[in-house]
Amino acid sequence: MRPARRERVAGFLRGQVLPAFGSVPLNRITRNAVQMWVDDMATRLAPRTVRDSYRILAGLLREAVRQGFLRQSPLPPHRAPPSGAGRASLSQC
Repeated sequence: MRPARRERVAGFLRGQVLPAFGSVPLNRITRNAVQMWVDDMATRLAPRTVRDSYRILAGLLREAVRQGFLRQSPLPPHRAPPSGAGRASLSQC
């Protein structure tokens, strides 16, 4: 990963992902909790920030599955919430 990309990912982790889920055990992260997080971010952040933050969390959860820390991710596979106006629903993924 290039340094600029690494710093961008680290920024999303510090700014959005870890404040919401850093103290939550992986097996306690639910689809509903992520939906509430996405909804909250959508009220105060740009759509791209919401989408990229979600993608980073989804990637972390996929990696946790791959490494055997989780049996399955609580999120739909390979989809990010829509970046348009309105509620960014995981069910639309």
